[in-house]
Amino acid sequence: MNKHLYNSIFYTKNRLMKPQLIRDIVIAWKNQYLPAEELRDIRVKKLSKLLHHAYENCPFYREKFDKAGFHPDNFRELKDIEKIPLLSKSEIRDNLDTITASNLPTSRRDVVNTGGTTGIPMKLYRDEAAKDLMTAMYLRTTKMYGCSVGSKTAWIWGLKKENEYLDFRNHDFKSQHIKNTSWYNGFDMNDKSMREFAAFSFKFKPELMISYVSSLFEYAHFLKQNRIKFYPLTAIWLTAEPVEAIQRQLIEEVFQCPTYSQYGSSEILHIATECNAHKGLHIHADSRYVEILDAEGKSLGPDEPGYIVVTDLENFIMPFIRYKNDDISSFLMDECSCGSKFPKLNPVMGRVYNVFKLKSGKQIYGHMFSRKLFDLVDEIQCFQVHQTAHESITISIVPGIIEDRGKFISELTGYFTYYTGNEVEYTFRFVDDIPREKSGKLMYTKSDIK
Repeated sequence: MNKHLYNSIFYTKNRLMKPQLIRDIVIAWKNQYLPAEELRDIRVKKLSKLLHHAYENCPFYREKFDKAGFHPDNFRELKDIEKIPLLSKSEIRDNLDTITASNLPTSRRDVVNTGGTTGIPMKLYRDEAAKDLMTAMYLRTTKMYGCSVGSKTAWIWGLKKENEYLDFRNHDFKSQHIKNTSWYNGFDMNDKSMREFAAFSFKFKPELMISYVSSLFEYAHFLKQNRIKFYPLTAIWLTAEPVEAIQRQLIEEVFQCPTYSQYGSSEILHIATECNAHKGLHIHADSRYVEILDAEGKSLGPDEPGYIVVTDLENFIMPFIRYKNDDISSFLMDECSCGSKFPKLNPVMGRVYNVFKLKSGKQIYGHMFSRKLFDLVDEIQCFQVHQTAHESITISIVPGIIEDRGKFISELTGYFTYYTGNEVEYTFRFVDDIPREKSGKLMYTKSDIK
């Protein structure tokens, strides 16, 4: 569908059927430029409303708050939320019924089943009203990238069995011609389909690409090697994984457009997004309250890496209050040239299972390995660094052009030993392929040590 026609239909329809959505879109755009004091007041007001709602309508939270000696009436400022214990994945799985609000009709529930990167299944609910606010956040982000309502969007994503019909090769009319979206199944990437998707792009003519980082990096590498062109894009939205500099460089070289990193999780979407300044990620602070904590639960300052803890200010059907999602990052405190007043995160460094723990107690972030291996673009087509024991790390490599494998292994071992010392024995495996996770993502680094 023509973008301008789509835009006109979208706004006309929703002014009649969902006027609140139109208001949400307008307010969302304005909120990012509010002074810090006004933004703080919005968050305090939303948090107070959420905490009272959770206490009154979610037995799980009433019990949790009472045990901690916390009552929503005593919430006065943002730091008061620190009196509430953290929320874990296991608590969500084990207490679904009592976390879910009892006063809201089931018709407002949007059911989501997710395993995330961990592969641990989890069921959750999203509020229909919260979905409209997520639409507003999505449109705020894409507008920043130079796109608009109706911009054709190409997704490289892991499609499940029930939605494989969306794959571009199946020519789903509703998806491609009414919703202006095309999908390439990230679970089924091979030479033939990668060539076909590039050819299809000139028929579909997308403005925006949304993709897992690892999938698009693999695709960009293939296109460059085979000198295949892709339809010129306006922007690329990278998500689901941290972005290494070498990945961004290759993707932007091949697709000839800027890339933007977006951070969210299966449980809470749209947490933070990169702007045109490309200096950190702006937290969607009008809808998400983010804390960075150390292992003891103490709040950390700027540039101090710690665990990300998120409170979703919009989802009332199943409140996520102080949810620890196992990701690691730090706050970035500087005024952004883009004009947004939203606070910023440094790029996410990975997850807890991307942290390599040695017997001595030393911890090494996975990007120490991936940063070096990504630099070897001619020698390595794909890789995975896997810690199976405190003293044992296996590095699987799909090789490119390696003239002397013995020398190659020796140099890499020496480089990594500089960081880990002699505590670790490295094993190198040269393989034809590296399996992806159930989510469709490729984990470049992972540790089995808890």
